[in-house]
Amino acid sequence: MALFRVNKLLDVNKFRGRKMLLAMNEYHECCSAKYAEKEKTYYCRSCRKRVVLKRGKKKCAHFAHRKTDNCSVFSEGESEEHLQLKEYFMDWLGQSAEPAFLEAYLPRLRQRPDILLANLALEIQCSRLSHQRFVERTKSYLNNGYQVWWILGHSFLGQRQFSLIEKSCCYYNRKRGVHCWKADLKNQKLYLYHHITETVSGHISFFSSCWTFSGNDLKKIFTNNEIKINQMKKTERLSEDGKKWLARQLIYKQKNTVSIQEQCYLRHKHLLYLSPWIYQNSRFFFYLREQVFLYRMLYEESLKQQKVPDFSSWFCQVKEYKMQWLFPMIEEERVYRQFFDEYTHLSSWKI
Repeated sequence: MALFRVNKLLDVNKFRGRKMLLAMNEYHECCSAKYAEKEKTYYCRSCRKRVVLKRGKKKCAHFAHRKTDNCSVFSEGESEEHLQLKEYFMDWLGQSAEPAFLEAYLPRLRQRPDILLANLALEIQCSRLSHQRFVERTKSYLNNGYQVWWILGHSFLGQRQFSLIEKSCCYYNRKRGVHCWKADLKNQKLYLYHHITETVSGHISFFSSCWTFSGNDLKKIFTNNEIKINQMKKTERLSEDGKKWLARQLIYKQKNTVSIQEQCYLRHKHLLYLSPWIYQNSRFFFYLREQVFLYRMLYEESLKQQKVPDFSSWFCQVKEYKMQWLFPMIEEERVYRQFFDEYTHLSSWKI
C-alpha cells in the first residue's frame, strides 16, 4: 500500500474536495486511494469520520464521505477529469529526482496546489473559476516565491476566442511568445499552445506542440523553452481591417470604442479619420484590444509636437488611460515596452 507521510506540507485540516485521493488509515498514515485495500478502514483527515473507498473500471479510485456525513472542509466536489489528471501528473512526476507532494497545504499562503514540486505549484483547472479568485491565488503564489503552472482541462480553449480566464492563464517568454497549457485526458497528451496572437475582433491564432503523458521529464517541459519544430501545428491566421472593425463598434455603440472616440473628440479628431499607420495590425491586440489605437494616437500627438517620447515619459502619459492588467503571470511593463517599440517602427511610415 502506498503511504504518504503527513509532514509540514500535508496539513490534514486544509484539504477540500468531496472526492479525495488521500485518506487516513487506523495507524494515522496517509494512504492513496489508488493502492488502498477494500477490506481496510479509512478516515477523513479532517472530520475523522469513516470514508468509503470507491474504485471502478471507468472512475478514478477515490475516497468519499457517506451521504449522511457533513464535513465542512471536504465540501467542494472535484470532477472525475480533475482526479484522474492529478493521478496521471503525479505518476509522471515520479520520473523527477525531486519529490512531488499531492494536495500539499501551504500554511503561509492558505492554499493547496494540486501538486507541489519544490517551489513549483502545479494547478489543474477543469471547472470554471472567477477571474478575481484566479488572480488572488496566482498572485499569492508569485508573491511568496513560488512558480505556478496552470494547466487547463477539457472545457477550456475550445473556441476561436479566448475567455478572460483562458487569457489570464497565459505566460510569455521570447522563445514561446504568449503561451498556455492544456491537458487532454482522453488522449493522454499535454498541449502547449504558443506564439498566440489575436485579431482586433478577438479571433485567436497559435501554434501547438504536444507531449504524451509520462513521455518526457514534466518539469523540463515547463522550464525548457525550446520547441521541437516537427511538433508544430499552425492554425489559420486571421486578419481584419482595424478601421472597418472600429466603424462597426461605433455603430453598435460598443463601450470601449465609444470611450476612445470621446478622447478623439476632445482633440478635434475622429476615430475613423486618423493617420493610416494607426490602423495597422498589432501583436498586442491580445492584451490591449482597441486601446492600441488610442495609445498610437497619443504617441503621434507627441511626435507632432516635435517631442520624440522615450518609453518612461510615454508610459506616464498612457497611465491615465490604462485598463486593469488582466495577466498576473506576464509582466505588464515588459509588454508595454515591446508595444512602444512596435509603433515607433510603424510610425515611421508617415506622420
